[in-house]
Amino acid sequence: MRGIDLLEMESVIVWHCVFFRSGMFLYAVGHAEILNKGTICRCVRSAFGTQILGTHLYYIRWPQKNVLHQRDFYKIAAFPNVIGALDCTQIRIKLPSEAHEGDCVNRKSFHSINVQMICDAACIITNVEAKWPGSVHDS
Repeated sequence: MRGIDLLEMESVIVWHCVFFRSGMFLYAVGHAEILNKGTICRCVRSAFGTQILGTHLYYIRWPQKNVLHQRDFYKIAAFPNVIGALDCTQIRIKLPSEAHEGDCVNRKSFHSINVQMICDAACIITNVEAKWPGSVHDS
């Protein structure tokens, strides 16, 4: 028997949730519990296949106005099939009181968080992600 065969289904679903909740790579998720990244990959695929793929048509959808977004971006710069513009920036913050304060120091030597934003052709922000410390590169 190999990796996933030795795990109970409950463990498989837990690792699936840990992977998607953390946003970390398979190696980092597996390293926390000394599991091979191949085992974690099979856990994610197995749980994803059984739990999500059956209901993906109900829960995972592109915005209904995609065609309109694509037309608007095409009018601006003749870019085909674009539905959003994405950029990242460093937002300065006060000195954190956490134990991992060094994680918030960016490459320009000030404390910040890395913020990613997506906007539509009318420059309306449609998504913001602000969970990464400044030490994470913004490219």
